[in-house]
Amino acid sequence: MTSARTRLIYPFYVLVLLLSAYVISYMDRIALSLMVDPIRQDLGLSDTGISLLIGFAFVLLYTTAGIPLGRMADTGNRPRLIVFGMILWCAATAACGLTTGFTTLLIARILVGFGEATLSPASYSLISSYFPPERLGFAISLYMLGITFGGGLATYVVGSVAQVAGSLDLFGLPPGTEGWRTSFLIVGMLGIPFILLMLTVREPRRTVDVTAVPAPPMTEVLAHIREHLSAYGLILGGFAVMAISSLGVVLWGPAYFIRVHGLTQAEVGALFGIAMGVCGTAGLLTGGWLADRFYSRGTIDAAPRIVIVSLLLQTPLFLAVYLAPTPAMAKALLIPAMFAMLLQGGLQGASIQLVAPDRMRGLIVAIYLMLTNIVGMAIGPLLIAQFSEHVYSGVASIGRALATVTLLSSLGSAAMIAAGLPAFRRLVAQRAAT
Repeated sequence: MTSARTRLIYPFYVLVLLLSAYVISYMDRIALSLMVDPIRQDLGLSDTGISLLIGFAFVLLYTTAGIPLGRMADTGNRPRLIVFGMILWCAATAACGLTTGFTTLLIARILVGFGEATLSPASYSLISSYFPPERLGFAISLYMLGITFGGGLATYVVGSVAQVAGSLDLFGLPPGTEGWRTSFLIVGMLGIPFILLMLTVREPRRTVDVTAVPAPPMTEVLAHIREHLSAYGLILGGFAVMAISSLGVVLWGPAYFIRVHGLTQAEVGALFGIAMGVCGTAGLLTGGWLADRFYSRGTIDAAPRIVIVSLLLQTPLFLAVYLAPTPAMAKALLIPAMFAMLLQGGLQGASIQLVAPDRMRGLIVAIYLMLTNIVGMAIGPLLIAQFSEHVYSGVASIGRALATVTLLSSLGSAAMIAAGLPAFRRLVAQRAAT
């Protein structure tokens, strides 16, 4: 009985620690988005310059390092890989508060991205080692609560800290306009206790002995993807395109509410804390629960199907948010919009785990993350900035830009995923038969 309870409890203990690491990573990733205007004022940056710091700088090594790090997740000690990444990204986040201009802030953001590139390939692989397929959708959705908890907590904590950071004296560092420098230091240091806890995670036994069977070479992984391109290309491509809209609200949404509707950083923090932390969490868990329920009843493509439903629900809601004439209307509509968007939160990873061969999971997740982050974090924020600065004008330009880009990316990605469903079903059935 004790052994059975241990086998039941320990996977969830590991899952909670992986979730905690994701929360910290997401806080560090989006902290800059809440402090766009103070940083822009102190460092003399444009929206385009900010978009490069939000997206391109983070993605540069996050994507390129993801491939070799995904290989390490397939063959090495996954908990230790995560610990290394956490140390790096937390230190780099704190270093953002010490930067003196665009170049030094760019370097710090690049290092944040490099550290965080270790997390998801290793975490997805660990979760799939600890949980069976019929529980995988819910388990990964729990892990993906890092998006909602991390995003909600980041905006709330950074917004709250910014209120008092101007009067704080940390290590003699000038706090910066509205305390943005001090805020980076505090957010970076929050990861220290979780790094220590991650050291307690054991490397689980794999279904294939990595010491007995060599890892498949990159050419074999790419050959597998090419062989099933209708599934991987359309499904993963659709997931990448939809990241433009989902990351758009996270990276540019706070600036929209501050500029257009006159909210303070603390007010935006509280708003996103509720919208992402509470309603987004409810959406995330609902999506995972629905996917597992339909999968257990024989709907093997339940995960991508629910993603399509999520996209069709979120599109009109976000358009209404970005074009709302009053702050009250924009804030009220953000709540259901976040719920609809986060229905899809854990289902991309679950979809990949259902089709990727055991020894290729980490690398295929890394390829997926590379594609998603190039499109969603490098191209998406820059596209929104270009629409805001060059297509639209006036204080409401950021809202119109967000509405335009959200409409195009959401509907385009839904069409791509729908086209890939037949090939996805065939590949899932093929894997289940082996």
